Formats: sequence, C-alpha cells, structure tokens
Amino acid sequence: MAIVAAARVLAYVREKTSHELAKAIPIALALSVLIGGLAQLEENLKVIIEDPPGSDLTIEVVAFLVALEIGLRLTNDVTRAAVGALTSWRKHESAPPNGDEPQEPD
Repeated sequence: MAIVAAARVLAYVREKTSHELAKAIPIALALSVLIGGLAQLEENLKVIIEDPPGSDLTIEVVAFLVALEIGLRLTNDVTRAAVGALTSWRKHESAPPNGDEPQEPD
C-alpha cells in the first residue's frame, strides 16, 4: 500500500519518477516471493479469495487509496486554478492601459 500511495503522490509531483517507481513494484513483489519474504502470503490470499467483502484489510487499503487519489486530485485542481488566476491577474495588472478606458490622474 505504501509503494502504491507513493507512486500516486509522485504522479502529481514528478511524473517520470512515478513511472519508474511503478515499474519497480512487480520486481519488488517477485523478489520478495522468491526469497520468501512475504509472510503468510498464501493465508492472506485465501482470506481475500474466500471472503472478499469480509476482508477488512482489503477494504481499508482500497478506501485509503481512493481517498488519497481524491485528495490529490482536488489539491492539484485547486492549485492549478489558483496559479492560473494569479497569472491572469498579473497579466491584467501589468498590461498597459487601453486608450478606451479613462485613466486616473496621477
């Protein structure tokens, strides 16, 4: 879950780094299976397969990742809108006055 969450966060911060991390996920899983590092993998898979809705860990992981994605998307959209508004405001402020608009006396 931590690796997937890190890949999702990086997708919004550094897209290329996120792709590289995502490529490493299958390699890390394969390596841990080969060296026997995943404790109780078979038992955990049985629980998930036999009783999918009853698997509390699966529900928690999916809920966390969905909430993380929604939060990241909202933060990203609000940030882009704020930057766009600020850029537009700065362009408007720095533009020379039009001949059609009355100028304020100095």
